[in-house]
Amino acid sequence: DFEEDRTRAIQQTLDKNPSAFHPKIGCVVKRHSKGCNCKRSSCLKNYCECFEAKIFCSDLCKCKGCRNCSEYSRLKSAENSYYSQDSKTIINGFAAYITPGLIEVVCSCMLSQLILFDSGID
Repeated sequence: DFEEDRTRAIQQTLDKNPSAFHPKIGCVVKRHSKGCNCKRSSCLKNYCECFEAKIFCSDLCKCKGCRNCSEYSRLKSAENSYYSQDSKTIINGFAAYITPGLIEVVCSCMLSQLILFDSGID
């Protein structure tokens, strides 16, 4: 009974749209034949048909706020390389300001706060 209902539903869908169960991505060159309709994912999640197929969105897409394009891809790779190089510089830059004198001052300040707290003085 279930199988008959399923087959009937598939046939009705194919009657309305003969290409309903065909792949939406072309075989020869990875190019979208229909386009996506993403609204909130910026086309960077797997519910975007283009992103899932590992292709950029095209003029056929009706997406909003798209970030799955070659322009954003270049920006993202440049940004990633900047942060991977710059994070070491930032860490080393902070280390230059941490001196034994600074550590001593901070520790004595924390110790005096603890003593005040233990004695009940605000």
